[in-house]
Amino acid sequence: MSDAKNLSPKNMIVRAWEAWGAKNYEKTFYWTDKCIGEYSEEAKEEQASLSDFPPTDIMDQYEALNAVGTSFFIQGEAYLSQGKIEEAKDAFGIAIKDYSFAQNWDPRGWYWSVKEKSQASVEKSEKKPDVTEEEETKPTPGFKERPSTTITLYDPGKEAIVDYKRYGYFINA
Repeated sequence: MSDAKNLSPKNMIVRAWEAWGAKNYEKTFYWTDKCIGEYSEEAKEEQASLSDFPPTDIMDQYEALNAVGTSFFIQGEAYLSQGKIEEAKDAFGIAIKDYSFAQNWDPRGWYWSVKEKSQASVEKSEKKPDVTEEEETKPTPGFKERPSTTITLYDPGKEAIVDYKRYGYFINA
């Protein structure tokens, strides 16, 4: 990973996303830790200068803030993927508390809030799966058991290729 010299924060984040997508957690943490280590002070200054999200036309002026906030988000997602819930909550918590105006570019054409997505991931990790025990149904007194009807919603058919000539022709179609 000697190619890390002179990389912009944006390029580090691109590499972190790629590593996370490939489930290479070692590289994911390498790139996110490197970004945090090199740019966190600058990111804190950028965060302190803001009272709201910056306009998109000057987003490049907040590259360190966006990259460091996104680094903590990626770390949280990587921890979740590994089942390390507490570590994930810690990483998301830092993104929420310290880098609340960080945003990341979505290739579909907009910026998304790192804080908002981090909060959603925390809530998702805290949500308990709905486990409901099925109650055993007791027959109603005087009720007769009747055979049940099974409905088939899928019929594979009998012909490989349908010969529509067997059914006639379309007129004015």
